[in-house]
Amino acid sequence: EQTAKAEGAASASIATIAGVGALATAAAVLIALALIRSIVVPLRVLGAALGDIASGEGDLTRRLDGSRHDEFGQVARDFNAFAEKIAGSVGAVRAQAQELAGGAEKINETSRTIANDASEQAATLDWIRRVAADAQLVTSVCTGAAILARAGLLKGRRATTHFGSHHWLAS
Repeated sequence: EQTAKAEGAASASIATIAGVGALATAAAVLIALALIRSIVVPLRVLGAALGDIASGEGDLTRRLDGSRHDEFGQVARDFNAFAEKIAGSVGAVRAQAQELAGGAEKINETSRTIANDASEQAATLDWIRRVAADAQLVTSVCTGAAILARAGLLKGRRATTHFGSHHWLAS
């Protein structure tokens, strides 16, 4: 009878231990799953955002949720600060590129103007040469002597001009 009681008590203890063990195992599994989920989900979000930027399709205005008070929140806040700096740099480069393009257009316009002016000057000098070939007397006023010299009409001839323009005539 005592043996039967002892065996019954032992069986009850084993059943209790097995039940408590099963509950503890189930609780441990649930805690592990919750812990894994709390790590994996934010890590996937972070990985997707970084992967998007790394692939070249990144939107530098995109920000991560930095409201968490753990390491993932800190990584998100650091990433957001980095993305803000990069976006600022890209904006500055864009502004510089637009400024350079505007400068290049002004240079191009100035080059066209200079080319047109040179063409007009050449045409004027040609006209002066043609007219001078048929003229008995060719005269000019003030710095006009420089134009006649440029047209080649003063070679071997004496000429004068305004004293402030002698260097033109000499060249």
